[in-house]
Amino acid sequence: LALINLSGGASVGIFGPLVHLGGCVSEFIHQKFDRLPKDVVLGCGGGAAIAAIFAAPIGAAVFAHETIIRRFGAFGTVPVIIACFAAFKISDLVLGSHRMFSVIMTPTLDFSTLLYTFLLGLFSGLVSLAYILLITVLPKIAEATKVKIYFRPLIPAALLFLLSPILPHILGTGSEAVALAMSGGLSTDLIVLLIIGKLFVTPICLGFGFFGGVFAPALFIGSMLGSLWDLLLVTPGDTSFALVGAVSIAATTLGSPLAAIIIVFEMTGSYEGAVLSMLSVSVACHISRSFVGRSLFDRQLLSRGVILKDDHI
Repeated sequence: LALINLSGGASVGIFGPLVHLGGCVSEFIHQKFDRLPKDVVLGCGGGAAIAAIFAAPIGAAVFAHETIIRRFGAFGTVPVIIACFAAFKISDLVLGSHRMFSVIMTPTLDFSTLLYTFLLGLFSGLVSLAYILLITVLPKIAEATKVKIYFRPLIPAALLFLLSPILPHILGTGSEAVALAMSGGLSTDLIVLLIIGKLFVTPICLGFGFFGGVFAPALFIGSMLGSLWDLLLVTPGDTSFALVGAVSIAATTLGSPLAAIIIVFEMTGSYEGAVLSMLSVSVACHISRSFVGRSLFDRQLLSRGVILKDDHI
């Protein structure tokens, strides 16, 4: 279903369905072999999906503990690491050496760069806050329209049809536009339009019945926001704030700040880039968590009356 939606241009992500698939396979295995706790098995499936996509097995293993298992312990670590590295190796054998983004970061850790990074984290937190609220509110708006559930996807489909000649970048996952943003190939005006467009169109698609993930749109919005910093505040080629912005909004959406920072380090090999990501992600997550909780998923569960223990303490 996600493949059909994305192939048709729905403005949703592919990572959520892939993690969902990994979780379903893990649940099937757990029903046959229940030696491991269910949360560890689910973490193995979700982490394996992220490791294969990003070619970042260490960050994927941390993601599994941080977002799915929601704790770090000695018992579940080895199975998750094995699953993540196995998925990474298989994807490497099938696809060859691949990275989702090809980014070279050579920032200087001076006062101005750290200040720009802090401001990026501040804006990333505010944009993430709006993104999470819109995704949780739009399903309620869809229900209030009284449109039959099987007709609701026609509403975002019509919207995408009208916007596609003007902003084709927001169709599908938008990975091509993200690559352009990472290389500085988009204008300032277009970037602002893409941020606003994706910020509203993705929640509308999800709220009105399209099936897909929230991770890729978060990366899209964050990379566009970071590319504004590259264009407006930094000498071209000095720093890639596009990647920092991408992981900042993705981390707040998924509730995985440590994994986001490690993935940046794995993808770029830049210690300075990891430090900047640490600052931006920390600020963004603090702002977002203060208003909407640990992650989008926690917010969605809370709307169903489910309060998770670590957010209740």
